[in-house]
This record gives sequence, C-alpha cells and structure tokens, in this order.
Amino acid sequence: MDQLMIDVSKLPCVVPGDDDVFIGKCGNGQITASEFAYTAGTISNEVLNAFFIVFLEAFEIIFEIFLKKLDISMFYFVI
Repeated sequence: MDQLMIDVSKLPCVVPGDDDVFIGKCGNGQITASEFAYTAGTISNEVLNAFFIVFLEAFEIIFEIFLKKLDISMFYFVI
C-alpha cells in the first residue's frame, strides 16, 4: 500500500496548499522516524522501509519514461 489519507478538516489552521511533513523538519517543528513509528504503533525500521519502497517504485517509473524518450530499449536496474 502506498497511499495515506488523513482527515484534517477539523483543524482550523490547515488550508489547501499547505505543506505536509511526515518525517523531517518544518518550521520550528521536527518529526523523527521513531516518533512517527511510535504514533503508528510500529518501529522506525518499518516506517523507513515503507518510504524507501515507495521512493524506489516512483524512481523506476520515472526512469522508464526517461529511457523511452531516449529510445533505449534495454537497461538493467539492479539494487
């Protein structure tokens, strides 16, 4: 699963176009992977692995489009 929905409709300070930060710094605030995992009831390794897998899937799609534009039919991507 690579989608997440959060209901922020009852938060008056949130408006369309605001940035959302799951892990990292935003203004004076900071959310660590450990804090995120604790809130989600898991461990930080699971959280980081999930983000990494989604990143790799997105990178693979973008890279494939790039290769098609260059008319390259074979390329090996190994991790």
